[in-house]
Amino acid sequence: MINKYKKITHKKWIKEQQETRTRGYKQGGIYMWYSIITLLLLAFCGVGTSNSWAAPTINSVSGNINHKQIITIVGSGYGVKSPAAPLLWDTFEQGTNGGALSADPHWVKYNGPGSTTGGYFNNTESYSGTLSAYNRTTGPSASNPVNLHFNTSNFFFKPTDKIYYSYMSKYIVTGDSYGVLKNGRSNASPNTYNGPGDIYFSSGQSRFEKALGQYGPIIWHSGLNSPNWTRHEIYKSNSTPGVADGGVWMAIGNKVVRNEKNIVTRATGESFKQTNIILGLMFANARNNGDHRIWIDDVYVDNTKARVELGNAPSFTSSTHREIQVPTYWSPNSINVNVNSGSFNSGEKVYLFVIDSNGNASTGYPVTIGTGSGVAVVAPVVDPIITPVVDPTPTPPANLHITLP
Repeated sequence: MINKYKKITHKKWIKEQQETRTRGYKQGGIYMWYSIITLLLLAFCGVGTSNSWAAPTINSVSGNINHKQIITIVGSGYGVKSPAAPLLWDTFEQGTNGGALSADPHWVKYNGPGSTTGGYFNNTESYSGTLSAYNRTTGPSASNPVNLHFNTSNFFFKPTDKIYYSYMSKYIVTGDSYGVLKNGRSNASPNTYNGPGDIYFSSGQSRFEKALGQYGPIIWHSGLNSPNWTRHEIYKSNSTPGVADGGVWMAIGNKVVRNEKNIVTRATGESFKQTNIILGLMFANARNNGDHRIWIDDVYVDNTKARVELGNAPSFTSSTHREIQVPTYWSPNSINVNVNSGSFNSGEKVYLFVIDSNGNASTGYPVTIGTGSGVAVVAPVVDPIITPVVDPTPTPPANLHITLP
């Protein structure tokens, strides 16, 4: 019989094992370094990480922090924003008390039931300056028996899959408080009030519509209908139809109340895009002696979360008072803004924040309101007027006859 196995000595077997280990260590070392280098490259490129880029940083601020003055912010991580200006920034100071908002061609009268003139300019209450947008609703009358008081206005813009809408709101009611206050919302063409693509705050809740009759979850909130000036913020990213890659972010009084990521916001078969916002001046179902007055001010509309704000604390999330700023120039490392001091007072120490398109905020950069003087900028910041597409047969609101406790 032929012996298939090679006869080796114990000493030779040990030597072969040592040589095998040596080859393994060398190969293993190469593999280990290859793995480390690969992981570093992946991290640098943002692959497999939940946050591809770090938050913005502010290294310096030049200029004087005075209302309607230009300052320059220098740092990194700002990304690209083109154009730099928002789609709309409006403090309603260009109107006349009691006049219709439609005197400004950017505000189009809501073309639906219960709207005769659209919103009004008013000087009774204002968050900044002397004027705000306004509507007043009282109980049913012979001329309005179904009691729809939807005198509000739309602002139209080029179709976009991302919308950011911020505004200040104040609501005062005397007498019977029954009824439905319909706060701010964004709509998709051809809708100007409700329908597929809308997202809104309304009478203590928020919701968005993925397709006709297909809604995201209803979430109830407190503080929406406040008698004090309160900031409302709405952001939506339309998903690829039927794919969970969209998002919704909403805040009331600088407190985040919705933050849903990687969700379906546009159902399979839908192709809508956001085309307009509507002012939260609509009120339904007032009764008896109810007297409802609504004011809106400092409206900011854009197609990105990227923005600049002033806050009253070093951390963006801990700031309980924030004022949005108006950018005039934007590059990855430098931003110019037209200062909006809002309700901050001269001499008050505040903090400047840059927020990127993902919603990541920088650490606050300390500045003081009213230090020195700069170059005044008074031209309004608005996107070119977009001709609205109005549904010739608007659908009455579905919840017109709801009963509130």
